[in-house]
Amino acid sequence: GIHDFREDRVFGLGSGPKIETIHRIVSEHEADVTKSAGHAADSVRAHGRLVPVRAHFFEDKLSTLVSSAASELSKDIDVRFYFERWGYNTAEQLAKYLAGTPDARIHVHESQHDLINLLRSIRCDAAH
Repeated sequence: GIHDFREDRVFGLGSGPKIETIHRIVSEHEADVTKSAGHAADSVRAHGRLVPVRAHFFEDKLSTLVSSAASELSKDIDVRFYFERWGYNTAEQLAKYLAGTPDARIHVHESQHDLINLLRSIRCDAAH
């Protein structure tokens, strides 16, 4: 179920600045993979990007999500951004954002049901 995520893989309030936390997690994972691969570091990176990890960033404050996606730290990692619509924003704020040039990496979840379905699919993908 969705409660099967390891506690050390879920981060929230108190973890530090959000995009910095994601970047640190990816970097730590890369170091672990590099150590496991020995001197085969070329197999760990392809085109300067980390291959074996994908981070998922769930946020219910649109301004935080947009600034994190725009951060230079998010450019060299494989991170998926999800805006949880039931959070701190008004319909007008979301409409204004969507009327501009939204970041294609930001996916909007309309309901908690959308989030639950995604978490189930991530969990299934991680198990394989």
